[in-house]
Amino acid sequence: MDEQNRLTAFQLCYQTGAHEHALTWQATTGFNHARVDSGETCGLDYKRTPILLTDGACDAKLLRERFNSAAADLPLDIQRLILGALTAYPNNYRAHAPRPHTHRARRMLKNKKFKLKES
Repeated sequence: MDEQNRLTAFQLCYQTGAHEHALTWQATTGFNHARVDSGETCGLDYKRTPILLTDGACDAKLLRERFNSAAADLPLDIQRLILGALTAYPNNYRAHAPRPHTHRARRMLKNKKFKLKES
């Protein structure tokens, strides 16, 4: 959050373990979907530092559903901000393509015009 209490970035990690991925959103750059290289498979006696590597598409609908069910302990305004950004994530986004258009996400976050889905 910045000084005006606007969301500036978030990162959601999912499928922890061998297939861990991260969807990162930053207000200045938009979305980035990556897989997590844990550093475990270097074949040496020590573990390397985990890094993010560009990875194909993210199932945004599934990620929204998982976030919606797991975010109960977060403040409602934070839940709404993140769900608003996830709603703006294009379902057909591919990591090798140009970054998705993020003006809609920025506008939604600025105006806070989205609602949390009730289960």
